[in-house]
Amino acid sequence: MTQPLDPSSLAQFTGGDKSVERDLMAQFLSATRDDANALRAAVAQGNPDAVSKAAHRVKGAARMMGAGPVAERSERIEQAGKSGDMALVTASMADFDREHARLLAYLAIAAA
Repeated sequence: MTQPLDPSSLAQFTGGDKSVERDLMAQFLSATRDDANALRAAVAQGNPDAVSKAAHRVKGAARMMGAGPVAERSERIEQAGKSGDMALVTASMADFDREHARLLAYLAIAAA
């Protein structure tokens, strides 16, 4: 199983400064919680446009931080939302939630 976050991605932005990395991870931890909650709300509302937009935010931030597994799941949900396939969106959420929970746990430890 791959790591929820590739630390080398952060090193590109921080030059390896561990203090800056911890700060970025703490900020990302808060933002990704908010974005994932917005995604879940859009799914609950059955709004494919809102799903697509929320998944796009999650995907972009996850890619920038090196959180590949969450980015991949978000992209799948984004594309399903764009095509209006709410059944696929709903079916993909369990996998997203599992990977997102792994990422949150990783960030909580790494950012401490």
